[in-house]
Amino acid sequence: MAFSIKLFCISIIIFVAQFSTPVYSSVPLITRAQNGLTIIIQEDHSAPLVAVEIWVKAGSSYEPAQKNGLSHFIEHLIFSGTNGRIPGILDLEIETLGGSLDAKTSRDGARYYTTVPSCYFNRAIELLVDSVFNLRISEDDIIREKKVILDELSKKRNDALKICRDELANLLYLSHPYAKPIEGTPESIASVGISDIINYHKTRYTPSNSAIVVVGDIDVSETLNKVGILTASLAKSIENENKSIIIESPKKQLVKEMATSFKNEHLAVGFIGPSISDFKECCVMDIISAHLGFGYRSWLITHLIKDKQYAIDGNCDFLSEKHSGMLYFFITTKHGYLNIVLDAIKSKLSTLTTVGISSFDLELAKRSVLGLNASQQETVSGKAGYLGYWFILGFPEYSEKYISTINNITNAEITSIAKKYLDYSSCAILFALPSKGKSDD
Repeated sequence: MAFSIKLFCISIIIFVAQFSTPVYSSVPLITRAQNGLTIIIQEDHSAPLVAVEIWVKAGSSYEPAQKNGLSHFIEHLIFSGTNGRIPGILDLEIETLGGSLDAKTSRDGARYYTTVPSCYFNRAIELLVDSVFNLRISEDDIIREKKVILDELSKKRNDALKICRDELANLLYLSHPYAKPIEGTPESIASVGISDIINYHKTRYTPSNSAIVVVGDIDVSETLNKVGILTASLAKSIENENKSIIIESPKKQLVKEMATSFKNEHLAVGFIGPSISDFKECCVMDIISAHLGFGYRSWLITHLIKDKQYAIDGNCDFLSEKHSGMLYFFITTKHGYLNIVLDAIKSKLSTLTTVGISSFDLELAKRSVLGLNASQQETVSGKAGYLGYWFILGFPEYSEKYISTINNITNAEITSIAKKYLDYSSCAILFALPSKGKSDD
């Protein structure tokens, strides 16, 4: 299908996919404009709604080392105001359309998004583009948001999972940007000035680093034309992309004991995994993590918690990222069972690297992964988020390969990837212990 755009020319590449409800949902269109902007559009007429999102490759891994938390800081400021809108008016205008503005920051990117009735699409996309690309801030904005962020960091100290996950990353990633917390530290946030914000926004918030994602009750041709006209004035920029870096696993096992304010004992174990450039390996790691610790039928829940009663709660997770991801266990153990649980993990990993998992467990893990994938895309916002996630990783076309790749994974691939990445002698182990007198026992 050909599309005509008056103000600028777009080269279109269409990636074809299969969906379970073709009556309501079209295949996504992924295209790139002459100024470098990626545009992703998918029709979904299941409800009179449209998700409008802007994704920017401006996560914590792109920050200057001494300004950790800068990406998250900008997330707080994006909706402050623009050259044509005073602070507070953006939220009010979106609310009059029946939506709300939201934002999130990860290691690899930032997401700005809203969902509104589809009849208000034109207005919503105008507001979101203006807010993200035409940032206007003052010293008062910086002072105000510093207080908010410092309060968030203070509250984070009460979240055992986040604290342990950050500490594992610090142990495993060493000098790589993934070692630093996405939100920054009190010291790094205090050092951020208005010039840091302006320079970072100017460098990262460019068409070549950004994608506009639209999913919902819209027409692809009309939407493409609207987005093209609206963003034609954004200056063409040189692509400023971080190439995927393969991070080596530690040469030896890393062990750290940390005193905390928590009442329970926590065990965290982490391994360096593949980067998204090794897409198939990342999919295998998703299956492994699901088998180990996602859902009530996983090994961690059935063996460590229900059968042996060594632990109170826990999970295992792996997130595909631009650079080498991390597979980790986070387990709240019963008092005195830390080393017993650690031995159980060691034994289970040994089994994975030699015999893998049974056919039944492999199919169960696949259903868990695909079930989660489907549930995350039940809404137009979920679908837009899924498409944007693959964009910030640098491979938007992978969004259409994921399901078939998961379905075709074999046990031989499970054992091979487990041997490659889940070497117990090259992991990081964190004992997060309650300070004296804090334990429940």
